Order: sequence, then structure tokens, then C-alpha cells
Amino acid sequence: MGYFPRLYELANPERYHLFLSQFDPSRPVLPPPTSRQFLDTLRTGTRLCLIHNSLTHFSLRPFGLITRFHTDTTVQYRVTDNLRYFAKAAEIRWEIILDWDVEEIYKESPRGDQMLKSQLEKWCEHVIGEMVKIYQDETTEGQDVLDALMGELDGH
Repeated sequence: MGYFPRLYELANPERYHLFLSQFDPSRPVLPPPTSRQFLDTLRTGTRLCLIHNSLTHFSLRPFGLITRFHTDTTVQYRVTDNLRYFAKAAEIRWEIILDWDVEEIYKESPRGDQMLKSQLEKWCEHVIGEMVKIYQDETTEGQDVLDALMGELDGH
């Protein structure tokens, strides 16, 4: 039966794929979310760092950029560094703790895959929540001023 009897599956892989793809400035586009290539593409940490930076620039609190990360991920330490950079940036910028073992993720073990999926889902849900709040605030911004102006116009 093993330590993880069933591999963790993303609750809403299409939603997370669409979200990540929207803020991923790199090419080629992310592979389909149910494919092994999807995890393998994110496993190096490079795309996660790029997506984090893109989202950070877009947010109302543009701090916590990942200013250095590895693009040549043929060596293990570069992959694990990238994943650590991403996790630390998630903690600083998004106030979310990613609970994963970068060595296991690098090894592509079932346990590493489970961690990558579950923590990616945790991160996506948190950041999506913040982005939705930004949109909601933008759509209601100025409503008080408009209401006051309309009240003044009605009063004269």
C-alpha cells in the first residue's frame, strides 16, 4: 500500500492551469494540467519564479520579487534553489507557507509529486483570492465619490 496509497490530484486542475498560464510570460505555453509534462515543467521552479514575479507586478502590493533564479536547471542544486526561492517569496509576498521537501520534488518521487500538487493548489487558491479581491476593489473604487456627486446633483 505504501506511504501514500493514492496520489493527490489537484482539485481543479483546469482552473489552476488557466490561472498560471494567464500570468506565465514564458514560452512554450504550459502543457495540459493532467499531463505529466505539466508537473515536470513546474518542478524546475523556473516557471514558478516567473509566474510569481508576473503576479507580483500586477498586484497592488508589488514587493517580494524573486530577483535571481536559475534558468539552466540541469543540475539538482539549481532546481532545489529555485523551489526554495519560490517558497520564500510565497511566504514574504503572499504570506503563505509552502510545506514541501524540495529534494523529494526534484527526485520526482510519488511523495514529491504529491507535495508539489498540494502546495501548488494551496498557493494558487491563496493568490487567486487576492487577485479576485483586487478586481472587486477596482470595480467598487470610486463608488462613494460617485454617490456623493450624484447626491449633490440631486440636491441642487
